[in-house]
Amino acid sequence: MKITVVPAQVTTVEDRIVGNLGFSQMLLLIVPVFVGAGLFAVLPPAMGSASYKYVIMAIIAFFCALLAIRIRGKILAAWLVTILRYNLRAKYYLFNKNSSAMRDVYA
Repeated sequence: MKITVVPAQVTTVEDRIVGNLGFSQMLLLIVPVFVGAGLFAVLPPAMGSASYKYVIMAIIAFFCALLAIRIRGKILAAWLVTILRYNLRAKYYLFNKNSSAMRDVYA
């Protein structure tokens, strides 16, 4: 049997669903529709028109559309996750020889 190595570029290609949009971009563009419908049904007046509902829906739609923009092959949501993980990482590593995992107990 011949073993074939699959290059990393082939395995990391994101599928395009509609035009040039990927699955995560489609989800980010669909989320405001369902959130807006939920807000419209729950917030007072229930199932009634109010300007504050439309403002909230527009803000949510704007931020989701902003996160769906693709820069350098990655959507802004992925860039945001990368930056947040970097900024929330542990700044200092404290080495403790007395950890309970590898401690030798002499009694």
